[in-house]
Amino acid sequence: GWFANALRVFGRVPLFYYLLHIPLIHLAALALNQWRTGSMHQEWYQTAPFAQVPPDQRWGLPLLYLVFAIVVIILYLLCNWYAKYKAAHPERKWLQYL
Repeated sequence: GWFANALRVFGRVPLFYYLLHIPLIHLAALALNQWRTGSMHQEWYQTAPFAQVPPDQRWGLPLLYLVFAIVVIILYLLCNWYAKYKAAHPERKWLQYL
């Protein structure tokens, strides 16, 4: 079904996904903090998960799920593009490692 096909996209390029997911999550967190509070609060992420975030600055669960869904969709689109690129260029042997 469609869910298995979506998972297959990630399975075709696992290292590409792995290398992108942490920076993308970090950028999403910084961007959302900038939008919500006017500051990125980079210091919160330097010692994560041990940072003490003020209670009024914490994300609610619905917002966290929304950001999670957006990040997964972005990663799906990037991984799908890369999987197609990788399949279209079998002569580039180094692509098989990503």
